[in-house]
Amino acid sequence: MVQKIIVSLQPDLNYKYGYKDTKKMSEVKRINKVKIKRGTSRELARLFKVSTVTVSLAVNGVNNSELAQKIRKAAVEMGGDAIYSSNK
Repeated sequence: MVQKIIVSLQPDLNYKYGYKDTKKMSEVKRINKVKIKRGTSRELARLFKVSTVTVSLAVNGVNNSELAQKIRKAAVEMGGDAIYSSNK
């Protein structure tokens, strides 16, 4: 499962810039927060080689860096519930 997630975290320009060619940037929904199950933050911290505090800041939407976006995407792929916010 870890290998599958690592492969899916390869740079994807559409995800990196937050839009697909078929949508306007004003219509884009971004993952603002992710509700994760207990223990998932430790798995994410090991996967990304960061602290659990960094994971917590990322999934709670406090940080919006490229790493935080990748952590939120991986958390959703691991079964977390995404909370979206529109880019308006």
